[in-house]
Amino acid sequence: MLKLVVNSPKGGVGKTTIATNTALLLAAEGKKVLVLKLSSSSGIIEHIKAKQQDNPNLYKSITIADEDKLNPDDVQGLPTDFKGMGEHDIVVADTDDYWKILEKLVDKKRIGWRVIAPIVPNDIEGLERIPGELSTIVTQSVIKKFPLKLTIVPNRCGDNNSIEDDINIIKAKLEQKGLLNKLSAYYLPYAGRNYPPIFIENHDIFRQQLKLILSNECQIGFNQ
Repeated sequence: MLKLVVNSPKGGVGKTTIATNTALLLAAEGKKVLVLKLSSSSGIIEHIKAKQQDNPNLYKSITIADEDKLNPDDVQGLPTDFKGMGEHDIVVADTDDYWKILEKLVDKKRIGWRVIAPIVPNDIEGLERIPGELSTIVTQSVIKKFPLKLTIVPNRCGDNNSIEDDINIIKAKLEQKGLLNKLSAYYLPYAGRNYPPIFIENHDIFRQQLKLILSNECQIGFNQ
């Protein structure tokens, strides 16, 4: 079972959008997906249920579990097991803006989680906070000799600047913190800030870029 968590230590960077679309994309590929809602403000359950109602055959392989169904100790630290939740190919967790979620991943009890950490180029506060806090976690993982499988994904690129300029802004910030090697080779395009959020069915570039991210950084195969 592949365990994937979408987390950055700041809100408004696209965690729920990425987690929702990852689950939809994988279900459309025939994967059995378990979605974990570990964020009190996340709308992932409502988004998934709406898509299942619109297209039950395409998304029927998604199972949802929110924090009420989990051990209280797991809600802010990610589950250590999935007993009673059935057999799934992939777990996708949407989380709060809480860096200690990643800190608890540097723990042999939670081995195997892969992290996608979105970062937005025109979010000044996020550009300062996210690399610094992620760097702290990566350093802990090195000290504990327990490497964190982390991919930093540029999100909402190409809004006010060119995509190349946006990615260069992110590269400069990550290089300062020694995280340039964690940067994804791919990006997600500007998806807007207003409700409703973007979905893969109506944005080809977003879908294709998300496929590339998952294929390369998480070793998830897709049908051609």
